[in-house]
Amino acid sequence: WLMDGTAWRGRQVVLPTVPREWEIVGLMGISITGPAPTATTGAATSPTGTGLTLNAQVNTSGLPAIAWFEYRKAGDLDFTSTPPRSMDGTSVTVPLEKRVEGLAANLPYTFRVVIANAAAMARGAEQSFTLVPAAPPAVETGDARDLDRDGMTLPGSVDPNGAATEAWFEWGLSPTLASAATSPVQDVGAGNVPVAVSVRIPDTTYYQTYYYRLVARNSQGTSHGAIRSVMYQRPPAPAGVQGVFIRPGYSIQVTWTPAPTVTYYHIFSDTGEKLLGAPPFTDRSFAVDRARRVDMFVQACNALGCGGGTVISTMTEALPAPTEFTAASSEGVRLAWKDNSEGEIFFVIQKRIGSGLWTHLVTTAPNDTTYTDRQVQAGVTYEYRITAAIHGERFWGESSVRNSAAAMATVTHTGP
Repeated sequence: WLMDGTAWRGRQVVLPTVPREWEIVGLMGISITGPAPTATTGAATSPTGTGLTLNAQVNTSGLPAIAWFEYRKAGDLDFTSTPPRSMDGTSVTVPLEKRVEGLAANLPYTFRVVIANAAAMARGAEQSFTLVPAAPPAVETGDARDLDRDGMTLPGSVDPNGAATEAWFEWGLSPTLASAATSPVQDVGAGNVPVAVSVRIPDTTYYQTYYYRLVARNSQGTSHGAIRSVMYQRPPAPAGVQGVFIRPGYSIQVTWTPAPTVTYYHIFSDTGEKLLGAPPFTDRSFAVDRARRVDMFVQACNALGCGGGTVISTMTEALPAPTEFTAASSEGVRLAWKDNSEGEIFFVIQKRIGSGLWTHLVTTAPNDTTYTDRQVQAGVTYEYRITAAIHGERFWGESSVRNSAAAMATVTHTGP
């Protein structure tokens, strides 16, 4: 085997072993130079019946070349070779694949790619595979969806299990699918992975229960999915609705169990209405303004309208108040307290002289536990109060902010 029109010179090499189908007409030694090709054996893919596809990556390294696959059963000494494929002399790595048939099932095989140019031969590492025989298709009937005034969609999935497979749906009003209607047959191929299938069912009747299933067949047998049912109507009230108070964040997290016939959800509350759109919708959070009971109404809807709703009530909690609040006279009045809360944004401190009006003193950082008031006069009695808060307003008022209860301290300043 020689490459036409190419001059070779340099070191002497031995020509590669050729596939058995070739006729050897003579051997000779030649002196050649040139880069060796490269070969990487890939994975075997697309098993169907008694065959599959062998894959590899090869590079001719700029010289014309031929490439082929070799495969054998585990334990065999000799390889079976695929017909060689001629390749142009480029320096680009390209994919190589070859379909092989007539393989034995449930037996381990190894294979490798081989490429040769006039300079050298390269063999990829051996890879292994075991061909699993074809089996009846695996079928799963899905939940009906996209209910609207024009009908609904029946979904499912089919795994062909290595043999050419076709699938269709059966549906009707009988729980046993007696006298069921059938959809047109769909070709789902001959692979080994699940394939999604669906059919649109028109002319459905309101408040009627429909039964349906997915059916598939190949050369190994026919498989039936589970019979499912769906009521062609507005969705029922959501199930599993719960409200949980979350702090930090001071919100209520609403959770429920999604239903397949629901297109969107309405949530009504005294903190505001939210309209939830496309799935998945498993939870939503609502900010709350203070410690109290929050009522919510969760309603499921689809294109036929909104059905029943579920009412829940959730109690929120105030932030724990600071404790051990003290005021000591020194160079100013030193205030100290114990932080008992998580998630506060700041502490708000107010003061007053005697029984006068309260005025804002300072807003401290989270987790602070001391502050010194230097705007004081000797011989004057001051009263202080402190609260943990998670809103930014700097005034006091039960309805204005999410505050804890207040801690109080009184001191007569004796310093300068």
